[in-house]
Amino acid sequence: MSNLAQIVWQRRPEPLGRMTIDLDAAPETGPLISCIMATRGKAFPARHAIDCFLNQSYGARELVIVCASAGSEVETIVREKGDARLRFMTALEAQSVGELRNAAIADARGELVCVWDDDDLSHPDRLKWQFACLTAANADAAYLGRILLWQPFRERLAVSAPRAWENTMLARKAALPAYTSG
Repeated sequence: MSNLAQIVWQRRPEPLGRMTIDLDAAPETGPLISCIMATRGKAFPARHAIDCFLNQSYGARELVIVCASAGSEVETIVREKGDARLRFMTALEAQSVGELRNAAIADARGELVCVWDDDDLSHPDRLKWQFACLTAANADAAYLGRILLWQPFRERLAVSAPRAWENTMLARKAALPAYTSG
């Protein structure tokens, strides 16, 4: 049985339609996707987000990690991993997550940009599936409509309410406005 995903895409306020995509046929690679990860620099939970990135099945990818402080634990992890797809940078002047993301986007080499939060876990096929959906819909951006919310210390796991989860955005870099600094 085929692994299918149904997506609803939207341009402007009105929904345009619904389509079905065969995720088993999703391409393993395409244009470079620059994942951007703003971080406070702590190893936990960022180490797990970095490992999720490294385990992605989509080939053409980089992770631009930006931190507002030099000499962080995350910088050490990147050095230890020794993977050319991981790029660490500091933005000492950044005061907000939006400013950190803007710095990462400015440094991103890819045609596509994906938000990669340092406290999120992602399925190994996330980039491949999101790219397939973005391409099939001929859209400028794609978001996950539902996510699993896991609180291991409280022993809770829940499915989110449906919405465009901003921490899952995959978008064409040329279409992105700047993040606000607030």
